[in-house]
Amino acid sequence: MAALQDGALFVHHSRNITAENNIFAMNPGTQIDRGGIGGFELTFQANLIYYRQGTAVGSYGIHRSARDICAFDRNLYWNASGNPIRFGSQSLSQWQAAGQDRETLIADPLFVDPDHGDFRLRPDSPAPRMGFKPWVFSAVGPRPGSETAKAP
Repeated sequence: MAALQDGALFVHHSRNITAENNIFAMNPGTQIDRGGIGGFELTFQANLIYYRQGTAVGSYGIHRSARDICAFDRNLYWNASGNPIRFGSQSLSQWQAAGQDRETLIADPLFVDPDHGDFRLRPDSPAPRMGFKPWVFSAVGPRPGSETAKAP
C-alpha cells in the first residue's frame, strides 16, 4: 500500500523553504510531509503541531537520511488522541537520534477551544518556550469594510 501523501504542509522537490511560527492542526493523515532530491529543502521550527489521527511527520521520504532533506527543531507536538507522537514510523527518540527536533517539546499547547476552531493560546501555554509568537487573530483575514469582506 502506498503511503498517504496529504500533509497540511507537503514539501517536495523544493528548495530553501522555511516554515516558522505556524499552527498545523487536525489534518487527517499527517501534519507535515517532505521528500525530494536532497539539500535542505525545509527548515521547520517554532511551529505547533496538534492532531488526533495520523502522524506528526509523514513517512514520505523517510527512507532517505532525514538531515538530507529537512531540519526540524524547537517545535511543540501534541497528539490529542493520547497516542504516541510518530515521525513516520519513528518514535521521538529515533527522530532525535537522526538529528531532528533535539530541542522540541511534547505537550498540549493549551489552545482555547481547538474542537471549535479557536486556536488562540491560553496564558499558561508552553508554546512561547519553543519560540512560538502567539498570533493576533484580529489582525488576520478580512476586516469589516475591506474589499475582501465585501466580495460575494
